[in-house]
Amino acid sequence: MIKKIHIQNFKSIIDLTFEINDNIYVLAGQNEAGKSSILEAIQAYEDGISNLENLNFEEQDKNNYLQKICITYIFDDYIIDEVLVEIQDLLESDKRDKDKPVLDKFKLQKLKEISITRIFDLEKNKDDDDFQKIEIDKHSLAIIKNSIILDEKKIQDVGHKIIIKKIPSININDEENINDIAHCFWRCTPKLTLFNDFNDILPDSILISDIENKNTN
Repeated sequence: MIKKIHIQNFKSIIDLTFEINDNIYVLAGQNEAGKSSILEAIQAYEDGISNLENLNFEEQDKNNYLQKICITYIFDDYIIDEVLVEIQDLLESDKRDKDKPVLDKFKLQKLKEISITRIFDLEKNKDDDDFQKIEIDKHSLAIIKNSIILDEKKIQDVGHKIIIKKIPSININDEENINDIAHCFWRCTPKLTLFNDFNDILPDSILISDIENKNTN
């Protein structure tokens, strides 16, 4: 479930935060109030695609090309299980030992909500590696770090003594690993779809008699 949405520097929006307290959330306002901009920002977040046309013109005049869209999700055990599967798939693609769990599920269950931010640097080319990145809020990242299972490795010191050292199964301080883990969490969140044209859904006409008949049935 989505709890909160924060949008910065997107079309008519300079900085906007709103919370969603129910399964249905209604955006109401005059024309050009920014309703479509909110929906398009959410779609840009979901698709990982944005461009200069989506920048707020006032911020662009200030040479601010950073665009941020953040969504806070409420987590449950189902999403936690999905994350654990995603992490294991990541290890398999990274040619690490996929049979060894990376995260402690019990510790990860302390994660009740997570904020995931997609950041676009629209001054860069879309093909550049740093054109966009995904970040997890610091509190959630701390819980994830604490959930990493430690592997025991035998190390021989200078005196030829065998020392058993516990090291994290994945280096969470590595920026590339953090980005991969952030993507794993994002892929397990609810999928968002923008419908901006209902012509194929709505009928060409609605008769009053049809409505009356439906109400009487």
